[in-house]
Amino acid sequence: MQVIITQEAVKKGLDKAPEVSDRIELSRQSILIDAYIQDYIKSNPVSDAALQPSTTSSKPSPAGNEYKARHILVDSEAEAKELIAKLNKNPKAFAALANAKSKDRGSKANGGDLGCSIRAAWFRIRRGGCQAGKKASSPKSR
Repeated sequence: MQVIITQEAVKKGLDKAPEVSDRIELSRQSILIDAYIQDYIKSNPVSDAALQPSTTSSKPSPAGNEYKARHILVDSEAEAKELIAKLNKNPKAFAALANAKSKDRGSKANGGDLGCSIRAAWFRIRRGGCQAGKKASSPKSR
């Protein structure tokens, strides 16, 4: 079936259309690249002994602690302090407060969630550093 349809497309001259001929050339190059790589691998085999040192020496190294960050972006320090007071009374309300009050449209819908990172590089607390499981003591950020 493929052969018949291909012959009909060639009869109509579709293989000469610029967009089709470009795609044919890309396919040709892809096939040749694959053939070259397969030939190279066949001609240059890698022994198990050559692979052994790399598998034993490539143990994952600890890259540091991973942190999950959340925030509520507001316009004023007074607004931030009001939210901090509410969070002190009910820490579980963070996501609801972020959804209702945050100006950050990207994280607002996710309860203020900024995701995880090896280090929280997306923000820096001006004072009163933040520890795992704790909230920042300052409403200011840079």
